[in-house]
Parts: sequence; C-alpha cells; structure tokens
Amino acid sequence: MADPNLNPYNFVPLQGEVEREEAPQWHRLEEGHLTGELICELEALTPLFTAHHQKAKPVSPEGKRKLFPFLRNSQGVPMIQGATLRGMIRSVYEAAFTSCLPLASAEGESRQRGAPVDYEVVLPTDFARCNDPEKLCPACRLFGVIEGEEVHVQGRVSFSDALLTKEALQPGDIYLRELSSPKPHHYAIYSDSATRRGPIRGRKLFYHHDPSARPALDKESAEWTTRSNAIEEVAPKGAHFTFQVRFSNLIQEELKRLIGCLLLDSKHAHKVGMARPQGFGSCRIHVVSSRSWQGADRYRSWDGPEGSVALENWTPAPVMLERILRHPSDRQGTVGYLPLNAYRGMGIDQEGRFTPVSSAGARTSEAKVGAAPPTSAPLARLDFGSMPVGRNPGKDKPAKAFKKGDKAKVVVAKVVEPGRCYLLRCKESGQEDIPFEKSVMWQEGESKVVRVESVENGLIKKVNW
Repeated sequence: MADPNLNPYNFVPLQGEVEREEAPQWHRLEEGHLTGELICELEALTPLFTAHHQKAKPVSPEGKRKLFPFLRNSQGVPMIQGATLRGMIRSVYEAAFTSCLPLASAEGESRQRGAPVDYEVVLPTDFARCNDPEKLCPACRLFGVIEGEEVHVQGRVSFSDALLTKEALQPGDIYLRELSSPKPHHYAIYSDSATRRGPIRGRKLFYHHDPSARPALDKESAEWTTRSNAIEEVAPKGAHFTFQVRFSNLIQEELKRLIGCLLLDSKHAHKVGMARPQGFGSCRIHVVSSRSWQGADRYRSWDGPEGSVALENWTPAPVMLERILRHPSDRQGTVGYLPLNAYRGMGIDQEGRFTPVSSAGARTSEAKVGAAPPTSAPLARLDFGSMPVGRNPGKDKPAKAFKKGDKAKVVVAKVVEPGRCYLLRCKESGQEDIPFEKSVMWQEGESKVVRVESVENGLIKKVNW
C-alpha cells in the first residue's frame, strides 16, 4: 500500500500574550458568580476506544504486543474517565484562550527504535507553565494547577466519568497500526524553524478522519509490528456516553468560554481515547440539561432560585484550531504515519501534508493535496575509508579502550549527510570522528548509545545501532 501523504496531527501556533491573574478565592461564593452543573452526552462520530491497561493480554510470544479490552467501572459499565474528558476540553481551552504550556518541556528525552534520543526546543518565556498563584493563565485559573510542592491551586470545574448509555460495544479484534510516543527530536515537524533549539511549533492536536479509509489489518500483516497493539471491542459510531460537568464560582465570561469549548458547533468536534492518529475517537458533546445559582443563593433557602445555563455557539479562534477541529475534514488524501526512514527531510505544512524541508529549515510549498509524498534524490555515498578514524586530540591513547560488542555512549558531532552519514564523538574515551553510516534521522548534538563492531589499537573503528 502507498505511503500516506497527510499527517494525523498539526499544531496551533503560539500567538499573543498570556494574561495572568491572581487565583480566585475558594473560601466563599462571590456575589454574581455562577455555580452549577451540566448533564452532558458524548456522541461517538467514529468508533471510539479507551483502554483498560490492567486487563491487557499479550498476543505475541515476546509479550510486546497486547490485546486491550474497553475500560469499565467496578459495575462493569464501559466508561471514559473524567480525567480524560477534562484533559480533552482543557487542551481546546488553552489554545482558544491563550494560556501556558503546562505539559511542554524545552528539553528532554524521547525514543526512536527503542533507544533514547535527547531533544531541545525553545519555549517562549511568556508561555512557561504557571508557577505562581498570583499569576495564573486563563486555563490554570479555571482547571487548576499543581507545580512542585509550592503551587497547588484547585480547579473550579470537575468532570465525572462518562458511562455508556446508548448502543453496546462491538466485539471483534482490531489490529492497530503502530502507535508510538511523541518524537519531539524530529525537528522538521516539532520545531518552527525545523532545527534543533528552534522555537516550539505550537500545541499539538489530532485531525479528524475516517478510520475505514485504510484497510483493516490482520494478525499476519507486515504493518502489525512489535510496537503495535490490538483492541477487542469498540464503542461504535452513534454510541452515547453520559457525564456531568460541575462548576463553581465562575464569572459569566468563564462559563461562556467553558460552554463554548464543550459544545464547539455543528462543524467541529473533539478527539478522545486511543488510536486517535488512526481516525478513532471523533466525538461531539451535547448538553442535555443544566442548572446554576448566583453566588450563595443555593444555600439561603430550601428552594433557592435556580436557573439554566445559556448554551452559546463557539467562536472559532485562532484559525489553526478551527482547521484542526473541523469535522468532517475537507482534507483530501490518505492519513497516517510514514515509515521511519521516510521521514528524512520531511516536515508538514499548515494542512498537515508531508512536505520537504530545505537544508535551511524552510518548508517548501510544492506539495499538493492528494499528491504522493515527495521523495528526495539519492544521496551520494560517502567514502568513509578515506576519512581519519580514531583521532583523539591531545591524547596518546583513549581514556577508555573498547572491544567488539561493547556499548558506547556517543554524541552526534557532525551531520555529514542528513539521514545517511554522521561523525560521532565518544563521551567515555574522548575519541572523535567515529564514522557512522545508516539511514536514520539524527541531529547534531543528540546523545546515542551504539554497539562497537570493530576496534583498532583500542580505538573504535566501526559501530552499529
């Protein structure tokens, strides 16, 4: 099958300034502030799945691939956890109403082929996670924040678990294409300049698409790899889950924003659960009923005045958030992840199309909707035999002598040919100019662990990964 030409996700750029205010007081209900609850239904627009990890069963001899059942509560009712719903709504709220990046990290470690890979990006100072209760962004003021041992601010909105109330789960093993952890070291996609230490591209959200657009896998498929899993039941399209949203001490504008991010409108939808990159989890929320009280009116009498909540339409902003949440999507092409080696020199454009990235980090604009992924011309092979091997400046012998089969910690000292040829520096021995030729996407400065394949006079002559 041809490789996909559309990426499953894209980024909402960071724009504007984060307006921070003091955390609201919890010791009293302010006059004019609103407290109440919403009874909501979540409608599945595509098959939806949330995993019960504790009851997963191995389906391969090595135990890496597992079969997951749908998550259920103690009474056996299929459910979506309240924390999952909360995270789904908060991610939209953060993007719609400029807030901090509570989960982003400027540096860290991701994984590629099971090996650790360091990454570095630049986070704008203004978007750093909130760490002062006197200065909280709009999302942290509403949903709360926990930062270390010092900053604990309780949220003013809570979500119950969503229980399946319409339709039944559909049984039947579904073999998923590979689902992997984020790869922020792939700077062509995650960095706005497509380079290491470039500015972070924005907030990552998944596009909507039809999971049936690509044929289902079977157990013998080459696409069902050791990093794939299977699910044994799904909530079908049309299934409904019922849950409650409780809010306390909100000003009118905060409640209006919360309602907008819950409901969106008829042209937009949310994504929730497992296998979102493969089209699962598109859903829309409806408010079935609501009630609210002003200030402390609820507690002043047995039959205190009770009102309903105005359900106002969502105003799409910023533009990129509206594009990503659009349902059904108007993008044309096949959605999915490229094979690992095919990411060499590839980024994504504003429509999520895989697009070549120039050596300067610029994204080209030649790619067209529905076109096959561009391929780079073959790189000329570098003759490593003509290069100096084992150079160890300022030392007569390495600080550590290696033998065949040892593991060595190295740093990518130079990218000779992107995606093909590299020079490595060994952290333990001080040896430089270790040649390495393999089709992998490495960036200068990344740390790796490699296997020594041959040595000469204690110096590394050849490594593999």
